[in-house]
Amino acid sequence: MKKTTIILSIIAVIAAVIITVNIFKKDSKDKETSKNYIENKDGTKVNTSEDIKKDKEVEGIKIQKQSLIYSNGSSKLISNITNTTSETKTVSFKIFFIDETGQVIIEALGYVGNVMPGETRQLDSEITTDVSNAKDVKYEVIK
Repeated sequence: MKKTTIILSIIAVIAAVIITVNIFKKDSKDKETSKNYIENKDGTKVNTSEDIKKDKEVEGIKIQKQSLIYSNGSSKLISNITNTTSETKTVSFKIFFIDETGQVIIEALGYVGNVMPGETRQLDSEITTDVSNAKDVKYEVIK
């Protein structure tokens, strides 16, 4: 009877270890597959998140054709900014880089200047933090 209890206890411990290891492996695979960038041979990381690529609109400013690239120690966000209102706007943004969980990774600033009604200009914002794995970018107009 005592031997049976010991053997069953050993089997239970081994089963618990196997289950724990498999759960850890699954979590590791999930983390690997949530990569939002591809890395080129030269080390440049190009963000591939569909959420970043989506068009956005904030207070009459349409934001399109966004790209996010990390290279040589800095991340560069490039976007086309169109004034969809009937008045000239001075455009500057707080830019929030968002991770997979919806949390802000880092906040940056972007300045375009005066944009006439219907005019499209380019926003170039560069920071020295690698945000190539960001899932999304959100904008807030600075007034």
